[in-house]
Amino acid sequence: MIWYVYALIAAGLVSVAAITQKKILFKTHAMEFSANLALTNLLLSLPLFFFVDWSILSWALGFNMLIVSILAMTAFLYISKAVRHMEVSAASPLLVISPAITATLAFIFLGEALSLQQIFGILGLIVGAYILETKSHTSLLEPFRVFRTSKYIHYIFFALILYGFSSMLDRFVLTKYAVEPIQYLIMVQLFIAIGFFALITVLHGGVADIRKSFKKTGWWIVLVSLFTIGYRWCQLQAVQIAYVGLVIAIKRLSTLITVIVGGELFHEHQLLRKIIASIVMLGCIALIIL
Repeated sequence: MIWYVYALIAAGLVSVAAITQKKILFKTHAMEFSANLALTNLLLSLPLFFFVDWSILSWALGFNMLIVSILAMTAFLYISKAVRHMEVSAASPLLVISPAITATLAFIFLGEALSLQQIFGILGLIVGAYILETKSHTSLLEPFRVFRTSKYIHYIFFALILYGFSSMLDRFVLTKYAVEPIQYLIMVQLFIAIGFFALITVLHGGVADIRKSFKKTGWWIVLVSLFTIGYRWCQLQAVQIAYVGLVIAIKRLSTLITVIVGGELFHEHQLLRKIIASIVMLGCIALIIL
């Protein structure tokens, strides 16, 4: 299958997962949701462990997967915290900035060049984010105040930086160690599940909190888990073939779907403005990847 088909499927699954995740977060805390989802992902993946080629595992590969897991786990938790307290039609477009962050990190740490077109694309994403936070009858400087003071927007930007590093490391591991995407995904999900179980045990009520949360949102968690496993697998399949920036950029097409469907479903505010901001930001992504 062509790599961009995998990326487009991932985009659709990300959108459905994001909308379902918002529904769940109305009823439970971000840590409980994240731990439940990680453990459910692991349980649903258990049959696939029979297909893992354990002979390819090494200390170096395991260490790299552990680092990816820590980065991805922390990023997911912070995005869950932000989504729980923000409108999904406001949080989702901010995630579009991830290709710009990935490109910037690749420029800084990998020495990959940024063309003038890509620089304009990154600046355009900033403009789109500005439009996203503007509201009627407010000062033109109001979005800057929101960006400066909103801890949930800070959570999203911090998470996107972590995802940028984990995406680069994904590409490195898949190409250097020639590991199959499904094997890589299973092992990373194992590390993430262990990490979240440790976190909720140390910082919260452990098994009791997991059980209580699952009683409230059990079947919804299973749905999100299926969507999550699906889009992670499709993303890894695409990343193994194409540049990570291209894959992440196409995957972020999910934003427009999430803004329109999620905004209508949850009766959120300033929906037209958010759709316009999303379209501007997606257009800027095209400048970055072409």
